[in-house]
Amino acid sequence: MGELIKSAFTILYGILHVLNALYQRFIGFLSKVYIPYQFRPLIIGTYARWHKTKMDEAIEPDLHFYPSLSDWFGRPLKPELRPISDAELVSPTDGEVMQLGEVENFRICEVKGYDYDIRDFLGPVDFKTTPGMRLYMCVISLWPGNYHCFHSPTNWKVKEIVNIPGKKTLIQGSVFRFFPRILKEDERVVLSGEWKYGYFSMIPVAALEVGNIVVYTNPVDDVAEIFTTEHRKYDPPIEYKNGQKVGEYKFGSTMVLVFEAPRNYRFTFKCGEVIKYGQQLMQEEHY
Repeated sequence: MGELIKSAFTILYGILHVLNALYQRFIGFLSKVYIPYQFRPLIIGTYARWHKTKMDEAIEPDLHFYPSLSDWFGRPLKPELRPISDAELVSPTDGEVMQLGEVENFRICEVKGYDYDIRDFLGPVDFKTTPGMRLYMCVISLWPGNYHCFHSPTNWKVKEIVNIPGKKTLIQGSVFRFFPRILKEDERVVLSGEWKYGYFSMIPVAALEVGNIVVYTNPVDDVAEIFTTEHRKYDPPIEYKNGQKVGEYKFGSTMVLVFEAPRNYRFTFKCGEVIKYGQQLMQEEHY
């Protein structure tokens, strides 16, 4: 019975994937089309209202300012409305928390007992565990109306960047809860290095059919244009400060953090909750 249910969900996911692909390719084309000045409030405004976007958070709320939907996605926000917490770990992006928790024996569990190795997701990085530390994972999914830039979640050093080509699939809600392994099949950029507690990585994932990832320090402009994994090491490493802008999505995506931290650290958010970049993501519990 369990295998039958799993097969049914697999078929359903395949159907949803095809429909999503057609929709996203169409929307992706439209997002890059130049919009005449006089029509921008109507076109972009309709999209913003549909997705309940708070334009009062933008530095430039006038929709005439954005020549395309793609430009609107990367709109800068007023810093006073998005203060960066001084916590050790903050959210790198806006979105919905899809998964978080401790990773045991490098395995990520799915429903019905299926799982996969987190190292398959990270790719060929230099991943060494630190004695006394625990491994954690957090997945945040962006919605179309969200702010589409992502920021450094902590003070850390990037020693490697791995560009991994792959699929671009729908990562939302119940689909992800049943099939979290789709993350390791998707196109992604792995920024791998270390922070004060040991290993740390930040992985933007192209979660939609037209999702394009831009990392400002990445020599690969478009991961979708490569066909094999590209791996670069940096010596000296690239240093990021807490809250520093790292890159942006051109149209929807998902952010994954995989990192080590002490065993008494706990997430401040729960699955299904909405989070904004700069908010505290983890805190130390004192017993």
